[in-house]
Amino acid sequence: MKTMSRSSHCFGIEDELFDKRVPLNGQITKREIRALSISYLHIGTDTVLWDIGSATGSVAIEASRIATQGKIIAIEKDRDSLPLLQANVAKHKANNVEIVEGTAPQILKDLESPDSVFIGGTGGELSSIITSSIDRLLKGGSIVMNFASIERSIKAYNLIKQNRMKPGYLSINISKGKELVDNSLVLTPLNPVFIVYGRKQ
Repeated sequence: MKTMSRSSHCFGIEDELFDKRVPLNGQITKREIRALSISYLHIGTDTVLWDIGSATGSVAIEASRIATQGKIIAIEKDRDSLPLLQANVAKHKANNVEIVEGTAPQILKDLESPDSVFIGGTGGELSSIITSSIDRLLKGGSIVMNFASIERSIKAYNLIKQNRMKPGYLSINISKGKELVDNSLVLTPLNPVFIVYGRKQ
């Protein structure tokens, strides 16, 4: 009987298979949030995706397994994160991921126009990154953002709406089961995440 190796190119990569900075474990988009976010990006086999604030590259690498004939552009300005991003792309053999070092929104003007945009980090440039991304986004394209802060997520939602895109908003609260020493099961909550998304009409 065939068994699947942990490195098989299937969707839903375990978090522990990504190299990440310790103790900055929050820099990775967790598997469950990643799956939901990618579902709203409407990725096809030939999609061009911008992953802005790519960090460890978990979204870029996961998306690359869907857009096998497309291109994933992983944008990262933090030089401490770049070696991890490069290592993860190589480790997962994500050959259609192109790593771009630079600061958004300035770097975006030189990139190929995207079908989809994922924003994981903004470095304090939330408004200008969203506006620039929408300007370059192709018609029918999707934009998805993750936030730990409800205030920033509401600001992003309003910006999507102001730019005449159809907005959407999700509040994600996930708890994971954990066994205690007596084999009883308890639920351990993850930090809530707010997903804001929109589609260009």
